Amino acid sequence: MNFLIEKNKWSFTEKSGVGIRNAYTKLYINGDIQDVLTDAFVLCKSEKSCTLSKVFNKYGLKAETAFKSENDILLINMEIENLSSEDIILGKCILLFSEDDTEIRLSGKPEGYKVICQSGWTLNNRILKLSSEKALISKTMGFIHDPESKKNINISFCTFDRANTEVVYGYEHEAGVKAQCI
Repeated sequence: MNFLIEKNKWSFTEKSGVGIRNAYTKLYINGDIQDVLTDAFVLCKSEKSCTLSKVFNKYGLKAETAFKSENDILLINMEIENLSSEDIILGKCILLFSEDDTEIRLSGKPEGYKVICQSGWTLNNRILKLSSEKALISKTMGFIHDPESKKNINISFCTFDRANTEVVYGYEHEAGVKAQCI
C-alpha cells in the first residue's frame, strides 16, 4: 500500500496498482473555493498516517485534514475551526476532487466499470455502467466496480449532521474515471 502527499495532491494505491492518483482536497469558504493541501503544514507519523494543518488567514479559519491508511482502506477526516469572532460561511467540502491529471484505476478498462448510485431516500438504488455522456450522482456512498478484474473502490461518507453528501462520477475517454466526493 502506498500513500503519498506531493505538493497539493494526494495519491493512494495498493501493490496491484488499484487506487487513486493525483487527487485534490478543496473547501468552499465564504463562496471561494480553496485548496486545502497547498502550503499546509504536514505531519506524517508514518507512511500510513499524515495530518495536514492549514490556517486560512484571510478567513480566520483552520482546517486539519487527516489521512490514515490501513488494510487497503483510506480514511480522510477533516476538522474545521473558526479562529475569528466573525461568522464564516462554509460550502461544500470536497474530499476527493478530480482534475485533468487525477486518475482512479481498478484493473480492467474504465469503460466497463459499473457504479452504484444511491438515491439517499427510500427510492431504489441503481447500478449503472459508467458513461462519458452524463455525470452520475450517488448520495452518501459511491461504489465503483470493475466486473473484469473483480476490483472495487468504495467512496463513502459518515456524517452525523445530515449533510447533503454526493459522489459524482464521470468518464472521459482520454482522462479515465473521474469522481468528486462532495
